[in-house]
Amino acid sequence: MARLLRLAPDVTAGSVSALVTLSYSVSYAVLVFSGPTLEPFLAKGFRAALVAAALIALVVALKSSFPFAIAGPDSNSSAILAVMAAGLTHNLTEAHVSGERVANAVVLMLALTAMGSGLIVSLLGVLRRGQLVRLIPYPVCGGFLAGSGFLLLAGAFKVLTGQSLGWSALHVLGGQPILAWGTAFAVALVLLVLTRVIRHFLLLPGVFVGAITLFYLGLWLTGITMDAARAQGLLMTPIETGGGTWWPSLDVPWQPLIAEWRNFLAMLVVVIVTILLNAAGLELATQREVDLDRELRANGLASLVSGLGGGMVGYLSVSRSLLNVRAGAVSRAAGVWTAIVCAGIALLFTRLLFYFPRPVLAGLLIFLGLALLREWAGELCSPRSLRSHSPLQPGAHARGHGDPPGARRNRPRPLPAGISLLRPCQQSGGDLP
Repeated sequence: MARLLRLAPDVTAGSVSALVTLSYSVSYAVLVFSGPTLEPFLAKGFRAALVAAALIALVVALKSSFPFAIAGPDSNSSAILAVMAAGLTHNLTEAHVSGERVANAVVLMLALTAMGSGLIVSLLGVLRRGQLVRLIPYPVCGGFLAGSGFLLLAGAFKVLTGQSLGWSALHVLGGQPILAWGTAFAVALVLLVLTRVIRHFLLLPGVFVGAITLFYLGLWLTGITMDAARAQGLLMTPIETGGGTWWPSLDVPWQPLIAEWRNFLAMLVVVIVTILLNAAGLELATQREVDLDRELRANGLASLVSGLGGGMVGYLSVSRSLLNVRAGAVSRAAGVWTAIVCAGIALLFTRLLFYFPRPVLAGLLIFLGLALLREWAGELCSPRSLRSHSPLQPGAHARGHGDPPGARRNRPRPLPAGISLLRPCQQSGGDLP
């Protein structure tokens, strides 16, 4: 009994982390599988995202330098995956490929990109190249993150309206039900404001639960039925619920798939930079030593395992890891419990995810995109960023190969340029880089 009681804080923290991880994972699945061709097969996207959430959380919890680490699908990589999925869908649709084969090709693309990036990231860790992040200019990092922010905003528009963002499509937003855009903007505004002033670990889960409750209350007060809500695009309408094998079929047109290699390289750079910056940000926030090479190996292995399981790419999250700490996590058991909860949802309760309101997911994406752009713009105009050229200044932090354990433990730790982009995560638990 005493042993079970000792696990109680980890179970509580892991459950909160799982709720946040599931919310983000669902929003990224909707982002990638948005549009009339892919949305009927959204269950495949849910499955890929939830498999990734479970497997990546498990591997990183066991292998990371941080015993409280939480990992999973992330906004930066998901934004680029959504671009790849849209391009692949467009090319296959023009070739008169059926919707089911298009969806299968997208799922295969998610798995292959996870495996490919996992192998390369792991290799960088084996070769002890973690300190390469010091050579990346700060404006390059900021540009990647700002681009991800814009892609998230464009994705939120597509989730909300079903159309790609563009000047000619802006009028479509006015044609959406007030419950749709009202809920989306309300969720984004509440998160943007409250995450700046409140640092409680239940803030994000509370906002998610409250938004869903108010959304369904709005449906009831306006007399909109569930079928009518799906017809208006307020809820998702799948054709199938995710049956079949976990690994996607290889019977897909390979030429359009291979043609996305340029976007894959862009995503790979974002993944590597984000992993290293996240690890450095966690070290700053928790005053724990970090081995960047170990983090590369752990996160690379996690994405590789996710891809082998039919999931998407993912990696260490600053926000969810700090949320895990604030919720009371004391060991790696919290991350393992997070993985177990995500796996249970993936195996048993996928159907329930179709009742997650689309406007709430769009609001979450708007929040993430605006937060990235806000921090990028603020840092771009700050005097310190104008003086800095590298995101990690030598000697600032981040023990690598060759540094004795504890060598910097008692040194002053100045905030490196570029790591300040992590501030909103450390303050709010939002899913920022």
